[in-house]
Amino acid sequence: MRTSLMGRACWLVLALFVACPLLGQTLPDVTIRWTGLEDLRWANAANWSPARIPNASDHVAVDGAAGTVVNLTGTQSIGSLRLATGSGSAAQLAVQGRLVLATGGEVGTGGQFELRGSMAGAPLTVKGEARWMAGNVESALLVASSGRLIIADGTGCTLNSGNGGNPARIENDGLVRWLG
Repeated sequence: MRTSLMGRACWLVLALFVACPLLGQTLPDVTIRWTGLEDLRWANAANWSPARIPNASDHVAVDGAAGTVVNLTGTQSIGSLRLATGSGSAAQLAVQGRLVLATGGEVGTGGQFELRGSMAGAPLTVKGEARWMAGNVESALLVASSGRLIIADGTGCTLNSGNGGNPARIENDGLVRWLG
């Protein structure tokens, strides 16, 4: 009897281990939204509702039509990111600085995340497209079945676990393509 109970417990643990990554991460409710009313700069309070630059406790939503490119420079720490997760959204976030995610992020099926700087903290789930053109990934890129990760020819792209707790990694259920 004890052996079969132990066997069932092992199967339960295995089932949860396999199923949990498939469920994806759950992000907190949005606290600030991109409006882009003035220009395309992340660091301009007039582009956000409410009208302030997102901070480390904010859970950010960036949505917009095709051609909406939000430019992030400098260091920006936020709670979480939802990029192009709204209905029909096709926004792009171009990270030329450093983006730190406290609880994670998601690139929706119509979105594009372009990295030329660095990204750290919690994982970013890619259901749309991520383009890693240069810079450091110090967290996880989780490529969903609908997602695409394009990696530049390798010049200047570094996967670095030096952030003290979140191992840098790429998990792929979609498409990863190296250029060059």
